[in-house]
Amino acid sequence: MRKTTNLICMLAMLLALVNVGCKNDEETSVPKHNVSLALEIPQGCSMNDISELKITFTEENQKKKTEFTSLKDIVLPRGMYSVSVSCVMKVGVKRMVCTGLTQNINLTENAQKINVKLSAQSQARGFVIEEVFFASTDNGSSSPLDYTHDQYIKITNNGDQPLYADGLLIVQSELNTVKNDKLTPADFIERGLAVNSVYMIPGHGKDHMVKPGESIVVADQAYNFKKSLPESVDLSKADFEWYDNIVSGPFAGKDIDTKAPNLVPVVTNEMIPWRMNNLGMFAIALARVEGGDVKAALDKMRQNYSYVRVLPNGRSLTIKSNPIVLGEPNVVDVVTLSVKSNYTRQVTPASMDKGFAYCSNVDKKPGYGKSVIRKTDKVLTAKTGHRVLVDTNNSGDDFEMLVPASLH
Repeated sequence: MRKTTNLICMLAMLLALVNVGCKNDEETSVPKHNVSLALEIPQGCSMNDISELKITFTEENQKKKTEFTSLKDIVLPRGMYSVSVSCVMKVGVKRMVCTGLTQNINLTENAQKINVKLSAQSQARGFVIEEVFFASTDNGSSSPLDYTHDQYIKITNNGDQPLYADGLLIVQSELNTVKNDKLTPADFIERGLAVNSVYMIPGHGKDHMVKPGESIVVADQAYNFKKSLPESVDLSKADFEWYDNIVSGPFAGKDIDTKAPNLVPVVTNEMIPWRMNNLGMFAIALARVEGGDVKAALDKMRQNYSYVRVLPNGRSLTIKSNPIVLGEPNVVDVVTLSVKSNYTRQVTPASMDKGFAYCSNVDKKPGYGKSVIRKTDKVLTAKTGHRVLVDTNNSGDDFEMLVPASLH
């Protein structure tokens, strides 16, 4: 009886070894093929515009996934597959998340060509305005415009890859958020963001890299204002400063010599230096345009509008203007600013911004020393390992308001 049992066990073990050997032979005998994967990209784009490429082949029978990060050297065993592709692609001046899916692929031959059509799904996380210190600092003067040189804007790379700030435009809206004039045409605001001040970060394309989660500071003057006013901010380490080269008139003067390079003035008021309104009242945005001649490209975007203003004496005055109107493809980020008690309207299409941030609860009382600072997305920050900021295209939800300036 014992001999019989031992014999049965030995036969079972031998049979198991034979089965394993056959299975391994079957796996190694399945032919493998090189795959020629072709991506159909959105019109106007090129393969050079693709980054963060992720290709996932799923074998349909066993649901086994195989991932690649390049179109080269894709080798797979014969079988039935589906393939999904995701990437970040430059579409116009924006970085868009693009995806594609092809199913029911019967991989049977070498160098088999597979097509995947990509379509833009959402805007990839990129540059955002993290902070706007527009309220300035109270120096005891009776004039609310007496001390505004310590204003600054902090711009942050909110994405997962290094970005270059070269050519990034900083703009201010033509319309303000505390008036409600009846505009002609009536849909003028929905056409885009009308701007009348445009400054550009200098560079040749890859001079000013900003790593994920890191920031650059653009100041009115890159100076340590704490030296003369302890309640102010230290901007001596600012990356850039804006400067209007006004050659004549009461505001004419030479550039203050600091280490920070000047922004390139593209569209400015040639008689008065630019200052952000210390009550808010306008939208501040980041934008990009394509082409070497930025001013010429912007001038092609000009549109006419008008409105009727009733003067204190009862007379009506028709105001006409021809500002640059930036469309959705050119606007990178917007923060709309206003006075809490005086807000009347958005100055952007709803797709760009749906709310407003403020540092003044009532008119004529600037929130001296206070700033608007974008909130941190704690979930994405933990997931990515670097700081990620909230960006829902609603300034009222995305920003902390009436908080101390971060560079105090």
